[in-house]
Amino acid sequence: MPNTHTETPLRTGILRSFIRWLVIGVVLLWSLAALILVAARWIDPPTTAVHMQRRLQAWIHHTPYREHYKFIPLSQISADLQHAVIAAEDARFYQHHGFDWHQIQIAAEDDLDGDRTRGASTITQQLVKNLFFGTGRSILRKGAEVTLVRVAEFVLGKQRILEIYLNVVERALVFMVQSRCVVTTTKPQPEISAGNRRHGSLQFCRLP
Repeated sequence: MPNTHTETPLRTGILRSFIRWLVIGVVLLWSLAALILVAARWIDPPTTAVHMQRRLQAWIHHTPYREHYKFIPLSQISADLQHAVIAAEDARFYQHHGFDWHQIQIAAEDDLDGDRTRGASTITQQLVKNLFFGTGRSILRKGAEVTLVRVAEFVLGKQRILEIYLNVVERALVFMVQSRCVVTTTKPQPEISAGNRRHGSLQFCRLP
């Protein structure tokens, strides 16, 4: 007959050890993400969780994957496109500190009514999600995202957040190039037609 008095403390010890190492792992991963955000103040992100997720999906399904990613400074991106993105994705971008509580309240009320048509994620939240979490949804991801959003707002600032967002958010760079809203020294901003600016705005309104 097994000695239950001996097995119980052993199991408790193993469980405590597992929980301790799990907490340590989570803290280390969070610290690494925070350090990446600090570095992103000066270093352009070479890739994102979404890019890696798409590569993995392409490998699993044996389909070609072509990543159109070239980091473009904010100074070379049309102001019209910047305004269009902010208007479509996060109209109060310059007024909040990472979370638009007004939009969150509206989304919560729509959820209760069963007619929610869009989310309440800000540009900063979407940036953090794209950089670190991919497209998956979970309570744990949301909890980590909430804490990292505060870090991003503090260490990056609005202009750098917008600059990185325009470069890494899924499909954004493709639409910028297609709509000719990327401005370089060889293509002055006045050459961009009103039609192209409108096209860029409409494309961003349909971002996932």
